[in-house]
Amino acid sequence: MGITLRAATLDDLPLLARLVRANYESAGFPYEEESARQALQRLVTTARLGRVWWVDWEGIPIGYAVLTFGFSVEFHGRFAVLDEVYLVPEHRGKGYFKHLLALIEAHCWRWGIRTLRLEVETKNAQAQRAYQKAGFAAHERRLMTKRLG
Repeated sequence: MGITLRAATLDDLPLLARLVRANYESAGFPYEEESARQALQRLVTTARLGRVWWVDWEGIPIGYAVLTFGFSVEFHGRFAVLDEVYLVPEHRGKGYFKHLLALIEAHCWRWGIRTLRLEVETKNAQAQRAYQKAGFAAHERRLMTKRLG
């Protein structure tokens, strides 16, 4: 059976929010529970925005993945952003990540998406190596962010 993706539902939001909190805390990111829950709820209920999946191993949830959609002239239409990926610590380093990325890419192909993007912390060398091994390339660009409001 191995690694599978299973769509998250509204009933999953409490457990999913706990995993998001664990992800953010381990990365040192600020976590705002209500805002995160609202964003997850919108994604779960609005397919045009993206997908939220449970990452299951042998039918047991071991993490989650969030994919969102954008549109770009540079990428000739729709593209996807791998917004978040989290595997619980005891399931890391076992090769599951490679299979997880292949499943996400297969979904993108079925939806006609030919560009997949992500961001990775500059200090997270292990994640950078894993993404590079999976075919992602760094660009001579700097992602910049401005929060509006």
